[in-house]
Amino acid sequence: MNTISADTEHNAPTHGAPMHGAPTHGAEPDSGRAVVILRITAAVLLLAGVIAGGAVLSLVPQQASSLLESINAAVVLEALFVALTGVILVFVAIWPEKRLYALKSLPSGALVFLVAGIGLLFIYAILDVAELLAAVEQGIPLNILKEVLRLIGVVAVLCAIALWIRELSRTRDQLLRGEDLLRRSAAELQHLVEMYPDPTLLIDPETARPVQFNPSAYQQLGYTAEEFAELRVNDFEAQMGTEEIVQHIHNAFEQGRDDFETKHRCKDGTITDVQVSLVPLDMGGLHRLLAVFRDISEHKKAMRDLEESERRFADVAMAAGEYIWEIDTEGVYTSVTAPAEPLLGYPIEYIIGRSPFEFMPEAEAQRVQEFLRGYAEQKSPWQGLEHTSVRPDGTLVYQRVSGLPIISPTGELLGFRGTGLDITAEKDAEISQKTLSERLALATESAGLGIWDYDLTTDRLEWDERMFHLYGMDPAEFGHSFEDWTRHQLPESREIAASRFQVAVESGTNFETELSVRRPNDGEIRILHGQAQIVRDAAGKAVRVVGINRDITDPVQRRR
Repeated sequence: MNTISADTEHNAPTHGAPMHGAPTHGAEPDSGRAVVILRITAAVLLLAGVIAGGAVLSLVPQQASSLLESINAAVVLEALFVALTGVILVFVAIWPEKRLYALKSLPSGALVFLVAGIGLLFIYAILDVAELLAAVEQGIPLNILKEVLRLIGVVAVLCAIALWIRELSRTRDQLLRGEDLLRRSAAELQHLVEMYPDPTLLIDPETARPVQFNPSAYQQLGYTAEEFAELRVNDFEAQMGTEEIVQHIHNAFEQGRDDFETKHRCKDGTITDVQVSLVPLDMGGLHRLLAVFRDISEHKKAMRDLEESERRFADVAMAAGEYIWEIDTEGVYTSVTAPAEPLLGYPIEYIIGRSPFEFMPEAEAQRVQEFLRGYAEQKSPWQGLEHTSVRPDGTLVYQRVSGLPIISPTGELLGFRGTGLDITAEKDAEISQKTLSERLALATESAGLGIWDYDLTTDRLEWDERMFHLYGMDPAEFGHSFEDWTRHQLPESREIAASRFQVAVESGTNFETELSVRRPNDGEIRILHGQAQIVRDAAGKAVRVVGINRDITDPVQRRR
């Protein structure tokens, strides 16, 4: 079986258009600080020269003929030198950075000396030209200044040349050491690639052809070594087009590495998911891409199955009106689904990264924190925690939350996840019902009314506390039957009440009667007035009778 070797990089004919993605030269040096210094130096010296020249030219005679008489060959030559050095300074000061590549190839120190030298020579020349045009006697201080500028400028240029020569010498030494290191590293790379379990290739970025590869490369795709050597990346790439392949090659050279997922087509036509890593290599001026193809088909299938499972769970939660949440050990939301937005009144982006306690009243937050602290210590789940939250407009909402601990393989608590349900409507209904019940109890108490409810389908009778007081019965002796109502009625009342009750149920009319009862607790005979309403189902069948009783003994006796 063939393995990677130098022989694999053969002279097989290249077919198809070349794949342009590799750079034709080395990476540009870092230009940040050096370029800024160069630009500032050039701009300062350019400005200084213009100001100095302007100061001297202020002495030029006003007559144009006098100015023309001052122009001679020396002035013209000096002016050309001024123009040349000035253009260089302007180029360095304002030219786009990408066009300064030729200058940036020099060492940073040499560049600074070079620009400084050119700038000083520019000032010297412009002073000389201005002095000649001014047609005044040369002053000793100005001559000394010019000579100093010229001397320092020439020295700076010479220093730049010296630094450049030294850098060239260092580069040559490094290249010699690099060639030796490259020879050793090539052998090590060959052995490493050969032993690597994942498909590993060296790709020519110009042609997108594998020039070296290990057995896993062709075995994963079902080819022989000879067949695989004739392929280009396009031949087994099943997802990307040529432009995308070129872009990834470009990204690898620009960024030093490129990792992405794609699909490869095997020889038998099957498609596999792969994770690709591209690393550019400079092999003695020969550009190559080290490519590793890792089969992630099983991983992708597992991820798809997990996503499907999560989607189903989310669908069930959505159908139940619940939202799904997850918090870390600090009690901060790391995940929350969309139904939480209308509940809390904030967008998902705002909720994630905040604690659920931030959306609660202070006392409520303390209560829930204490509640969760116990479950965190026990690493146990909980169900049905009800608490209030506050929306941005200040309204309170109620929710019922259940949670499960997230446990690491080592048994460490990582947080909690669970579901939450908006129960505001339910709580509002409970509060309304409680309020109505309290009002009804107060009203019945004030009016001396007893309330009863008889279920015709189950033959069960319910009395409130006032009914027991009216009938003088002990609640412990009450059997919830119809006979409990008629048992203590006087015979003449019992027959009339039972008859009217039966007529009301059968005819649908309201039930109303007067009845006399002998209270077992004190033996007194009391006259009660009873009223009831028949409750029917959708089919018109009577299912319940709800009524009231009140004591009318005193009014009846007064009438008599």
